Amino acid sequence: MNMGVASERFAFDMENHLQDIAGGSVILWELDDGDRFIFFDHDGAWPLPEGSDATLSGWTAGIHPDDAAQVAQLRRQARQANRRFQLDYRVAGSDGQYRHIRETAAPRCRPGRPAGYAGAFTDISEQVRSRARLAWGEAEHRLLTQNVRDLIAYSDADNIYQYVSPSHQEILGYRPEEMVGTNVVDYLHPADLAAMHAARGSDGADDRSAMYNMRVRHREGHWVWLGINSRTLRDADSGRRTGFVAVGRDITAQLEAQRELARREQQFRSLTSLSSDWYWETDANGLFRFLSDGIQSRLGVEPRQLLGTKMESCALDTSEPGFLACQSSVAARRPFRDAVYSVGLEGYPGVVRYIRISGEPIFEEGVFRGYRGATRDVTREVRNAKTLEHMATHDSLTGLCNRTLLETRLRQRAQDRRANGMHAVLFIDLDRFKQVNDTLGHKAGDLLLAEIARRLKQCVRPDDTVARLGGDEFVILADCGQDIAAASAIAGKLLAALNAPFVLGGHSIRPSASIGISICPQDGTHPERLLQDADCALYRAKQDGRECFRFYHPDMRNPAQPGTHAVH
Repeated sequence: MNMGVASERFAFDMENHLQDIAGGSVILWELDDGDRFIFFDHDGAWPLPEGSDATLSGWTAGIHPDDAAQVAQLRRQARQANRRFQLDYRVAGSDGQYRHIRETAAPRCRPGRPAGYAGAFTDISEQVRSRARLAWGEAEHRLLTQNVRDLIAYSDADNIYQYVSPSHQEILGYRPEEMVGTNVVDYLHPADLAAMHAARGSDGADDRSAMYNMRVRHREGHWVWLGINSRTLRDADSGRRTGFVAVGRDITAQLEAQRELARREQQFRSLTSLSSDWYWETDANGLFRFLSDGIQSRLGVEPRQLLGTKMESCALDTSEPGFLACQSSVAARRPFRDAVYSVGLEGYPGVVRYIRISGEPIFEEGVFRGYRGATRDVTREVRNAKTLEHMATHDSLTGLCNRTLLETRLRQRAQDRRANGMHAVLFIDLDRFKQVNDTLGHKAGDLLLAEIARRLKQCVRPDDTVARLGGDEFVILADCGQDIAAASAIAGKLLAALNAPFVLGGHSIRPSASIGISICPQDGTHPERLLQDADCALYRAKQDGRECFRFYHPDMRNPAQPGTHAVH
């Protein structure tokens, strides 16, 4: 197609008119009064609608249906008024993709009447996308700043607020428009100004973000603690400071929680220092990872000495019931209370202490993390209990078992006879003991009884029981195995030991004794019956001349001989 000088001039004018459009592909065109293109300059940068370079109707056919009606109306109105117009709409190319087009047109005039239009189709798709991204970014920014609870503010180099997020009203009570144009410093606690200036630094300081905590005055007058992250803004060319961007968060509740935690920790330390207990915690492997200082004041052990060790490292006897109960609970991940066992301390060899320990498992989200608990030194309590128990079960003069403990052990032996073995009950009574008391006095008699107790214990095994029933009556419970002859051997040994002379107050005394023997289970299993039977046998030994022993036989019980003796 050819065009005249006028067309060249118009094309030149359109290029000047469109030279400020960046990144767009431009099609210059002219229409005659029949809407046929007499000039159509397309560089091929994007595919055109089919037949669009011949007639305007061909171009219009590619317009998006949503835009077509409005484009037709505006174009018609402009032509009726014979004036310039500009339209933005979408056109589909031969590839089926829609592009945003800006149509700019002006009437071509012949002398006395219109002669069509000249104009340009400019691809502004990238501009539209850029504007959409910008609009979305602005909307996103507004959404964040208007709905986030953090305080976002921008101030100039003189600390004058230029922007304040809406969240300031919720946190501090001020509307954003109230704060814009005011000075940042006017809202800050005087004691915190130095920290702010130090964080922001001088004009030539590093512009990395600075973190600091400050009190900011609420509209109602009280102070609100904010954690602030501030950054200095600078001019890209000169490096001059132009302002500050700050993001703050209300940390009042956080600081109060920290103070409360510190107060409770101090309270815990005070209570643990005043308490008779010490507190501990282990990891999942049972290793101590914390012990309170109370253990040092109670046991003389520094907490650090036990860190990384286990409970059993201090236990003296891991077979003690209290320790076994504690370990059984730990193995089953159960709480345990008031388990008592003995412990030994490094640096104090031979010293036995007793502790009472309670603990409970620690679970975090269902995962076992260890144990925590409390422990108390109960050495005095245990020793007092043992003393009371000993007093209740032992003879105060000789230290031997008393009747109560003897009957308990008789009952235990009867119920738990090893390999169906036999046990001998040897009832011992001193001969003519009353004469010692009457001649030398009761003190001498007590010394004699103590010596008799010592000799009796030397004649039996450690597992056998030696008891004093009162006065000059003693009982020995001895294991005989399967042979009743063992009881005879024990009795003979006892008589020999008791007949040895004993010097008392300058007088040589030769004690002697009579012994009656009953056998469990041959003669019975009930403690009282066994003692009665042995007593019967003792009576027979005295009748037979004293200084001998006799075994019980049922014939010893008859109306004339009730099985008890009045005088020994």
